[in-house]
Amino acid sequence: MTVYAKPEYLNLEVAGKTRNTYIYDAPAEHSIAQIQAPEYFGRAMKSNVLTPRDLIEVIPRDNSYMMRLMVREQIRQAGQCVTVTIGQVQHFDVEMDLPGDYRVEFAGGAEGHVIWNKNVRIESGFSSQEGAVVRVLALFEKEQSSAALRKAQAKVSSAPRRARKKESTEA
Repeated sequence: MTVYAKPEYLNLEVAGKTRNTYIYDAPAEHSIAQIQAPEYFGRAMKSNVLTPRDLIEVIPRDNSYMMRLMVREQIRQAGQCVTVTIGQVQHFDVEMDLPGDYRVEFAGGAEGHVIWNKNVRIESGFSSQEGAVVRVLALFEKEQSSAALRKAQAKVSSAPRRARKKESTEA
């Protein structure tokens, strides 16, 4: 299925004399391969927004990677924009086992990355997966210290109490 760039997500970052630099806030569901396809930015070419030598920094809404493209050619008759990737695609996915029953998912929009424990939503609004993971680790540590404190309190409250010796009042 062919997907296309949404013009409202393409923002001019730096206007230059010989080329412009744009930031493209890509939908998280658009793959890198789809974004690199000539048709993807083809509709933006028809409106003369992008021209050869322009740079496009692609950062998806889930902040999972960053890719830099250079516009090489515009083929208006076919609605295509030929781009090349400059350098490597930088991936930011966090690969780690989360403690307990925690998981982090991208919900999109203002929700951003959401923290779940079992099937209970704990917190949302994280702009990156890394931020959510750091919060999960803090929550888990807090849970562990609270559990240890409850255990210690239970141990103290169940311990037999010693009777106080009454002081004699002999004079």
